[in-house]
This record gives sequence, C-alpha cells and structure tokens, in this order.
Amino acid sequence: MAEFKHIQDSSSDSQSNFYCILKEDTNTRPSRTRKVTHQYSKLTEVENEVANLTSSVALLSSNHQDLMKHQYSKQTEVEKEVANLTSSVALLSSNQQDLMKHQYSKQTEVEKEVANLTSSVALLSSNQQDLMKHQYSKLTEVENEVANLTSSLALLSSNQQDLMKHQYSKLTEEENKVANLTSSLALLSSNQQDLMKHQYSKLTEVENEVANLTSSLALLSSNQQDIHDRFMEMLGELKADLESRITNLTRHKPLLSCKAGWQLFLSNCYKFSSDEKNWQTARSSCSGQGALLLILGKDSREWDFIVQHAVQSSKSYWIGLTDAITANWRWVDGTPYTMNSSQWEPGEPNNSMGNEDCGELTKSGKLNDARCSRNFNFICKAPASEN
Repeated sequence: MAEFKHIQDSSSDSQSNFYCILKEDTNTRPSRTRKVTHQYSKLTEVENEVANLTSSVALLSSNHQDLMKHQYSKQTEVEKEVANLTSSVALLSSNQQDLMKHQYSKQTEVEKEVANLTSSVALLSSNQQDLMKHQYSKLTEVENEVANLTSSLALLSSNQQDLMKHQYSKLTEEENKVANLTSSLALLSSNQQDLMKHQYSKLTEVENEVANLTSSLALLSSNQQDIHDRFMEMLGELKADLESRITNLTRHKPLLSCKAGWQLFLSNCYKFSSDEKNWQTARSSCSGQGALLLILGKDSREWDFIVQHAVQSSKSYWIGLTDAITANWRWVDGTPYTMNSSQWEPGEPNNSMGNEDCGELTKSGKLNDARCSRNFNFICKAPASEN
C-alpha cells in the first residue's frame, strides 16, 4: 500500500503539483511512522500543556480580576499569545489531516504517475527530512515558549502572593489606625463631656455673677439717682449764690473809659492808626503811648471785633505777631502763638519773598506773613481805665 502527500515541487519543470513517497520498503515505513507518531505525541502533550495553562490563567484571572487590574492586562497578553499558539497548533493538525485525506484521494493518481516520479523520490526524501527538521525546530520553539509561560505563571503567582501579603499588612495597619482613631474619639468624647461639665459650671458661676452684678447695678442706679438729686439740689443752691454775687458785683461795677481817639471794647482800648509805618516803628509808636502792638487773646469776640474793622476800612494793619527772633510765631509780649490755619490766608505763612517775619492783618480779615520793612497801618491795644 503506498502513501501519498500533496507538496509543491519548486524545482520541477512539469506542471504537476504533486509528488509521492513510496512506502513499499518495509524497512523505511516503520521509521517514518514512528517519527509521525512521535510528532503527534509531542503535539498532543503541547496541546494538553497549553490547555492546562489556559485553564489555570483563566481561573487565576477570575479569582483576582479586581485585585490584579494591572497584572490582568499583562496576563491577557500572555493568554492571547497562548491562544494564538493553540490556534496555530490546531490549524497545523487540521491541515495535516486535510493533507492526509487529500493524499489518500490522490493515491490512485499517484500510483499511475509512480513511474514518472521515481526519480523524484530522493529529492522528496531530502525535502521531507528538511521539513521534519524545520517542524522539530518549530516544536522546540513552542516547547520553550510553553516553558517560559510556565515560568511566567509561577512568577505571577509568586508576585500575587507577595501582593496579597503586602495588602494584608496594609490592611492590618489600617485596622490599627482605625482602632487608634476609635480610642482617640472615645478620649475626645470623654474630654468633651468634661469640658461641657466645666463650661456648665463656669456658666453657672457667670450667671451668679451676672445676677450679683444686676443687683449691684440696681443698687448703684438707686444710689446714682440719690446723688443726682443731691447734685441738682447743690447746683440750684450754687446758682442762687452765683446770681446773688453777680447782682452785688453789678451794683458796684466800675465805669471803663479810653483816651480820645481810642475805641473801647470789653475791658480794653484799641487805636487804629491813620498813618502807615514799618512793623518795628509801629511797635515803638504803640509803646510810646503806653500800649502794645495788638495782641489777640483766645476770646473770639475780640477777634471778630478787629476783623470787622479791618474789612470795613479796607486797610491792612500790622499786629504784634512775629517769628523773627525764635523762628516760631510769638506775640510781642513773648506769648507763643497757637497756629490756626483758618485765621490765615490760603497757603500762608509761606515766607515766599524771604524774611517775611511779621504778622499782617489783611483787608479780608485774614493773617499774612510780610516783610517787616513794609509800611502798613497798625493797631495798638491798652487796658481801659476805671473811673
């Protein structure tokens, strides 16, 4: 019985796509059969190992898919490679079976062509040996890949165990933290209760103090009312006494008078000059008449009287104010002047011309710093005489 195979012969010039292998030699047939059987056996072992590995990987992925998301991605790649390998092996087996069927169907045709193909037996034998070597090499590569997959699976399992141990350790730490937090919360709750008790005690004390203060305030209010009544009584007595004293003083009030050419206002006499002099000469002129160049006090009535006269007369007057000696504004009797910007022209005093060291009462009734050498009217002031 002859066995045939369908193989492409690239070296033949004929159009035939087949060559045959005669297995009439009884010594050759057992050797080749053993090789095929050995290959089939090895292929079956590989398929079983691949099937077992695929089952183990699937079970491992099913049990730990939530825990091993990152590893699942790597495992899926491995499963795809194994699946591709399994598919390739299955395809190879299917192709081999199809080839055997095809070879059997072509057996009759091959027997007719035996005479023509006898010369190709040697070449076919050589090609078959090369094909067997190539298949054996591929099978060795598959075995190596399976071994690598087995090693990877073992490493994956070991890493998974390490990860489980690490997660268990972390879980234990978290449980300890939770226990500590629970203990701290219990202590905090206890401390809060103690604090609430203390605050309640303090609040009670404060309420007692407020009650005492309220009582004291009521007593103080009562005492204050008594004091107020007593004060009003004393004020009435003082007012009556003061009115009596004023009445007595009015009865004996002396009459005040000024020299001719002077104006009486309150208890002083004022002379508004008709001629113009420099500041120093004006001061000397007032002094020669037993008076001072005008010094204005804090009585606003006096200020209003002088300003009104200056405005009505439309003249500027020297007054007894200078900063020539101390660089600070003072009255001619040495009394310091308290600066009041509302009494001065806007922006004054500014010493804009230099050596503006004397006080001028302008036509507008405001003060200005002017050079003492200038000539203005002036105002003298002296106490009124009693008659």
